[in-house]
Amino acid sequence: MRDLETRQNFKKSSNSLSQVVEYDATLGKDLSLPAVFQQAGPWISLTENIVQSAQTELDKGNAKSVGEDLYLCSKVCKERSELLETVFNYVANAEAAARRKKYAEVLALDKERAVELLLGGIVKAIVDTIKSGSLVASDTQKADLEDALKKLSAMAANTPEGGGGFNFYGVGDMITNLGSGKINVGKDHATLYVGDNVNVGVESSKK
Repeated sequence: MRDLETRQNFKKSSNSLSQVVEYDATLGKDLSLPAVFQQAGPWISLTENIVQSAQTELDKGNAKSVGEDLYLCSKVCKERSELLETVFNYVANAEAAARRKKYAEVLALDKERAVELLLGGIVKAIVDTIKSGSLVASDTQKADLEDALKKLSAMAANTPEGGGGFNFYGVGDMITNLGSGKINVGKDHATLYVGDNVNVGVESSKK
């Protein structure tokens, strides 16, 4: 019974991630959205490939019985992939000028639906299951997964309490009011994580 559920979980994960890849073709180019949208494309495709491979192996007649770690990985992948699809669908179907606001609405309802948290959870589950030996990946895939997990974890760690922030790229110094008396200053080609406050670019400090 658990073997069947695991296969179904991976199949549903694969379907959801495939849809997210399609939405990402549009959202990944939208610079009004947080930086994670511009960076997530390769990570989404990578996780989709791993999930598809897992499903293919389980569909083989000689596949070994599913262990607890693989079963739990399939559950995490399914649940978070479906949520990720919901988020991308909601934002992608909005008018371009409203996408940032739509994503902010998602986070206002549930900050745990931040893309970096959902995708990061999928990547971590896959990485842990590869380490346990229940999932197989090439050395290149392993390195790419570790890199993705590191970057997604950093994005999640930089999220202000309460969520709802946005990353911006800018040329020159960038000053951001983070609220609660906190000011963040980025130098030159800066990446800033800002909340619901005003982000201002000023003249570069380099002369």
